[in-house]
Amino acid sequence: TNANSLMCAISAERRWVMSGTPARGVSLRSALGSLHNLFGFLGHKVYTEGGTRFRRDVALKFERGDTEPLRQLLKPLFVRHTKESVTIPAPVRRLVRLPCSNSERLAYNTIVSYVQANIVLTSMQGTSASAGWDHSLLNLAANYRSAKAAMSNIRLACNGGGKQVASLDEGSMNETRDLLKIRHMASSSIVKRACEYMQRVQCGEAYRCDACDIELQLLLILPCGHLLCPECVTPATRACICCGAPFESVKYLKCTECDAVQCNHPHAELREMGAVDAVVWLQPGFDLNWAETLHEAQASALAAEFLKRREAERNEKVITGHGSDDTPRVASASSAEAEISESSTSSGAGGEKEEDADVAYSKVRYLVTRLSDLLTEAETHVLERPPKVLIYSEHRRVLDHLGHFLYLRFGDDAIAQFWGAWKTTELDKFVSGCVLDH
Repeated sequence: TNANSLMCAISAERRWVMSGTPARGVSLRSALGSLHNLFGFLGHKVYTEGGTRFRRDVALKFERGDTEPLRQLLKPLFVRHTKESVTIPAPVRRLVRLPCSNSERLAYNTIVSYVQANIVLTSMQGTSASAGWDHSLLNLAANYRSAKAAMSNIRLACNGGGKQVASLDEGSMNETRDLLKIRHMASSSIVKRACEYMQRVQCGEAYRCDACDIELQLLLILPCGHLLCPECVTPATRACICCGAPFESVKYLKCTECDAVQCNHPHAELREMGAVDAVVWLQPGFDLNWAETLHEAQASALAAEFLKRREAERNEKVITGHGSDDTPRVASASSAEAEISESSTSSGAGGEKEEDADVAYSKVRYLVTRLSDLLTEAETHVLERPPKVLIYSEHRRVLDHLGHFLYLRFGDDAIAQFWGAWKTTELDKFVSGCVLDH
């Protein structure tokens, strides 16, 4: 072939060939033909004598089971290494246990309490199917995706996945308020406290359990007004452990035309809900999301709006004839992220300032510190060559999150991603400079 002719034409003082086991599925004749070409690259006489003699004296005999001619031919040229004959230095393993930051601890506890609350509430004795097993994460036949997502989020929290944000739509919040006020006949102070809790949780604040004082984002609302964590409620609980108020069944008027707690429809019928069901249905339906995911969605929306706005301005200039058509057509991610940063609040639970990124994310802080130390050693010639670091994680989200902070700290030219459409050009960064691959 042309490639083989080109290789044989290379002028070199010494020639080496590094070869491995022939690919699976390659015929014996093709493999022997490739071997003959390698002899040509090495300039061996068996190649210069022509392929006919190699075929007659070596290849045909090998195909018939006589391997000795080929062995004798390779013996003075061939060095074979097996796994048993090659000694590879043992890897240096170092296990570092990092204490969780306050944000990581709260995120983990929030996810676990979210899952635990579901299991406790749907397992309470006396619940109907619609309030119990049908919505349980243990019911994999019906809720497999939700259960899988919950386990994935717990693993992500253990890997420093970020911050959890609880959200609640206005309809669900009003329903919980109306259930307390109308069906449970709760006092205005109890209703006010429950509404305050639901609002503040969506701002990222944490509340303390009225029984054990643990701090969590998500707690259970009881008809008496107390807020309890899932640890303080069991499937056998039938009364508040703080004040002793028993769970009671409720009688209510059910609209025959809708499911609203209160409405203006003229027709309703009297119904009764069991004590346990009444507590289960009282809980607001919070959704949990990673803050970083929400920020990405906001950045994408802002970038799209940026393009739309600039395109409208460009079209207006073209129509009116004022100005030149030099408006940028691409919105930078940094522009969108900057708008998010400007619109985001800087206070966390209780009005206290949120942790800095390098403090809130323990793994990010550790890796950035270690990499900075390596670069310092390289600059002071402590290291013999520039450091190149490979970073692995079983979660793509963790790598994306970490990569964001690495870009901010070390710059675009120092980071290479091994996946995606641009992986070839990204890995070219390894040719020179100090590159971190993740």
